[in-house]
Amino acid sequence: LPNMLNNLANLRDLVIVNTGAFWTELHARIIDCCDYLALLMDQRASSIEACKQVVDLCLRLQAPQAKLIYLLNGCGRHAALTPQDVSMALGGAPVKGLADGGALVDELLALGCPMELLGSGNVFVSSLLAFLDSLLGQQANLLLPDAGPAPGQKQKPRIFDLSIFRGFLERGHRVAT
Repeated sequence: LPNMLNNLANLRDLVIVNTGAFWTELHARIIDCCDYLALLMDQRASSIEACKQVVDLCLRLQAPQAKLIYLLNGCGRHAALTPQDVSMALGGAPVKGLADGGALVDELLALGCPMELLGSGNVFVSSLLAFLDSLLGQQANLLLPDAGPAPGQKQKPRIFDLSIFRGFLERGHRVAT
């Protein structure tokens, strides 16, 4: 799989990998290929614990902490956890909250209609787009075409894990998922 990801990265501007919750050695090799790793947690304590295990794995692999992005799904007035709660559980790492979009999000995604969800104006979509805009603002240099590697250096393909896709799509880049 890492070879396939590198080949895809040579053909596409962005590669998104959804790894799922259960991690194996293969996931560790994928982490090595990633420029960014987005860790999406939900409102269950087990989700936070799974995130801690991934962070421990990343530490053992000596993956740079700067590549980790923490997201908490389902934030809202009646949510069990807040981004601040999860940040404390993760030792102070910044956590971005994504709003609870209600049943509409689950229904449209279950029907395989992500584009309809994006066009719905749902509060979840608004919070996700706001997060991506803030991320793009901080990481805008990743989205700009660069002149390539310095002479004598090989360019590392960019592989992302569930992040920074909006700007690429808006600029007409080709994406493999």
